[in-house]
Amino acid sequence: NLPFSIIHDISIKLGEETVDFPGMTFFSRDEEEREIDGAMYRGSFLHLFAHCGTHMDAPSHLLDYDKTIDHFPLDRFIMRAVVLDIEGESISRDAIAQADIEEGDALLLRTQNSVLGRSVSKTISPDYAWMETPAAEFCVERSVSLVGFDYFVAEQPGSQGALMHRTLLGNDII
Repeated sequence: NLPFSIIHDISIKLGEETVDFPGMTFFSRDEEEREIDGAMYRGSFLHLFAHCGTHMDAPSHLLDYDKTIDHFPLDRFIMRAVVLDIEGESISRDAIAQADIEEGDALLLRTQNSVLGRSVSKTISPDYAWMETPAAEFCVERSVSLVGFDYFVAEQPGSQGALMHRTLLGNDII
């Protein structure tokens, strides 16, 4: 028995609805049927970019850091989660500061990205919801273990230097 009352699955399926980055196809699948030892089998060939759909960014996602996801113990991925509904185009410090977040918690953020179907729209939305750097700094202050987000990118559109990513990943927040 897990010490948590509800398991939150925030997975985004891979398929025709997977959001692609301009100039890149993040996911494709080809089926093939083959006879092996007198029986017919169907298999799939998958081509995917590790940053598509539901994924985890380890610190090594940024070249400044070398810690990969396998450097984290498995129990780091099972934890109490605080789920927040966020309205608006950005996730601000104020939007998350009133939540009852404890050290080691996961913070799962449900935004207009999933509510409006942006997470499964095939093309990147120009007005996706994103996380402000002060909100990421608040997560560091509270020693959050993981931040879950309902889009394949959480950085402000057009931002330079990945400051929000650096704030989280540089502090071992997955």
